[in-house]
Amino acid sequence: MYFNSNETYREAIENEDKGVIRALLVGIIGADPTFATNEYEEARGYIKEQSKKLHGNELIIDEQYKLQEDEYVKNEDEWDESYYQMQLVWLRDNFAIDTRLSKIKEIGKVVYKNRMTMGKTKAQRRKLNGNSSTGTINDITQKKEPVVMTTSNDKSDIWLFSKTWWAKYWWLLVIGVAVIYMVCNFFFRKILEKKEES
Repeated sequence: MYFNSNETYREAIENEDKGVIRALLVGIIGADPTFATNEYEEARGYIKEQSKKLHGNELIIDEQYKLQEDEYVKNEDEWDESYYQMQLVWLRDNFAIDTRLSKIKEIGKVVYKNRMTMGKTKAQRRKLNGNSSTGTINDITQKKEPVVMTTSNDKSDIWLFSKTWWAKYWWLLVIGVAVIYMVCNFFFRKILEKKEES
């Protein structure tokens, strides 16, 4: 099993908060765009089972397809990471799994074919460790933050907490450190010049 439930899932199912549940599922898809694991299916199964246990019936989170206002189509040779991310946004806004999931899988397998993803990493480590009983990587790896954030007051909604943001914009940190170093160096030299003058 790859999927591990947590308090966020339990609370969302208990409160029948479809928006949070959808965002969590979109996060799984975003972390595993090539579907190297079956974590998405396991999460769906868990949601179905827990909602039946808590409420007596399955919580229906799927919606009918509705074209989004900003939705557009690109040809396969134009598919890129940005287009894939937009597919996730449209899925979050219109959780029409029957219509959208097959296209998302198709785009993900093309765009991320030769790129490492969280899903591929989990699958590879499981093979290397011969670990077929749990979805964790030696119970050390934490789940990736959702790619598409919800609109609740949860601190994971803050983009700066997103591992995806740090993975994509690590260079900003490098530039920031370099700028701070140059400024400090400049002032340090000025202080030394004033000491030498006096």
